[in-house]
Amino acid sequence: MTYLEPIHVSDAQKFHRGDLVRIADDLGPTMSHFKSGCEAIVVASYHEKFGHGGTEDYSLYLKGGGECS
Repeated sequence: MTYLEPIHVSDAQKFHRGDLVRIADDLGPTMSHFKSGCEAIVVASYHEKFGHGGTEDYSLYLKGGGECS
């Protein structure tokens, strides 16, 4: 299941710091505690933020709502 959809993608990496993304309307039962159906700005991947781990998990700035990891 894809939870984020790119609005602008510039090259091979799926999301970059500063990219505008739309969070899917239906996040499923395991992620339903996160805000859905809204736009967000990519702050960093988990790897960029913590120096290890995957590059498919992101910290996001929810437009009008603060940061969410």
